Formats: sequence, structure tokens, C-alpha cells
Amino acid sequence: MKRRISTIVLFFFIGIAPANLIAQDAISVSGGDVSGTGGTVAYSIGQVMYTATSTSAGQVNSGVQQPYSIIMVGNGRPIPAVSIEIYPNPANDNVVLKFSDPFIDSGMSSLSYALYDIYGQVLLREEISDGMVIIPVNTFASAMYMLKVLYGNAEIKTFKVIKTN
Repeated sequence: MKRRISTIVLFFFIGIAPANLIAQDAISVSGGDVSGTGGTVAYSIGQVMYTATSTSAGQVNSGVQQPYSIIMVGNGRPIPAVSIEIYPNPANDNVVLKFSDPFIDSGMSSLSYALYDIYGQVLLREEISDGMVIIPVNTFASAMYMLKVLYGNAEIKTFKVIKTN
């Protein structure tokens, strides 16, 4: 009797259960994953199978990847695209923080930078009003520091700055 029950259970798992398992399936021409400093994105090109089902409660789109929109809600104005660079790095005396022209020309008034040591203590913090800022590091010990560019309290970009003698 035990053998018969185990045979029935075995046939169930081998024959019947996998037929009822459904996973995402797509026929696509190409696709892949792309990684960058802002995160990772998976994409597929040429998905030929697509189904949309609508009811009074809403709509469901079946497919491998679905587009979505992120809506940022806040009381401040959005930060425009910016190109920020620092040089020289490593540095002995000064580090130059340079912004792209459209960013500075957009009238950003609450733009600042903060220089932190490895313990997270603020060593320098100043407002930025020009497209190029010279940051003195000659009085600091040889070490790695973090330079954060801030818009209000929001961090725009962080750089690792290496101070040498």
C-alpha cells in the first residue's frame, strides 16, 4: 500500500505538477542587462507575444517586461542634468570642482559642497556660486576624503579625493 501511494505521488510530481507551472515566456529578438552608476536596467527588443486584459477593476498587461513611470513629488524644483568634474586627483594643494555651464546658468542658489574625512566629519562646507570652485586641501593630512556636491540637503554627486604630500 505504501509503495502504491508513493508511486502515485511520484507520478503526480513528474507528470501533472510541471504541466501546471507557468513562468514568464517570451520570444524576443535581443535583450540584455545594462549597468551604470544610477543602477541596472534589463531590456528586451522585439517581444512578439503580448496580451492585454481589461476589466472594470483595471488593466493587466502580460509580457516579460512592463514599462512604468516614476513621478517625483516635492515642493522644490527639479535638479537639471549636470556634468561635474574634479581635478587634479590625487591633489597636493587644491582641488578644482568644475560644473557644466547649463547647470550654473540655471540659477541654482542653494548649491554647496562639503568635504568629509573618513570618519564622516565635515572639514569644509561652502556655498557654490560659480562654475569653477577651488577647494584648498593643503592643510589636510595625506588621506582619502569624500567631496559631496549638495543641492539644499540633497546629495547630487560624491567624489573620492585623494590628498598626497
